[in-house]
Amino acid sequence: MSAIYDFDALKKATNLGLNSDFLLNTRALNINFSATLEQALQEKLKTIIDGLSTCLIIPLINQKNLQGRNATIRTPQVLR
Repeated sequence: MSAIYDFDALKKATNLGLNSDFLLNTRALNINFSATLEQALQEKLKTIIDGLSTCLIIPLINQKNLQGRNATIRTPQVLR
């Protein structure tokens, strides 16, 4: 399976709006906010990509099962 993004890409500074109490609590606990957010977003992106893969693969399996073993499988057009 290929990587879901380029792990070696340069980091880019980004401004976010956060609940001030939430931010104070994370800082008080010495939580690395950037690393934690990056990990959470990576997991979310993987979940979305896995879901899209399932949306594409299951119809192909069903189509092949309906048409028989030697059927030609066409890729469904999910996004236009």
